[in-house]
Amino acid sequence: MTIHAQTFECITCHESKPFEAFYADRSRRDGKRRACKLCDHAARAERKRNVTATREIAKHLAMHAARKRLREQLAATRDNIAAPVSISTAE
Repeated sequence: MTIHAQTFECITCHESKPFEAFYADRSRRDGKRRACKLCDHAARAERKRNVTATREIAKHLAMHAARKRLREQLAATRDNIAAPVSISTAE
């Protein structure tokens, strides 16, 4: 019984690698992902960095919007306090 080591070409780095260098993917006919483990790991790390950066940007924008709302509320409060109060004496 001879076991043939199958090789695939990674769609990212275009290197031919052995069957074991690819993660399993039950949805594919051959049962393996098209990108090798090294390229897949690099892509996941890049997505994680992008998600972290996106969260930081969203956090910054939310904080900026909250500060803007607070400034507007303070300005409205100041306008109410500074408005002259007219006291009419109807005697």
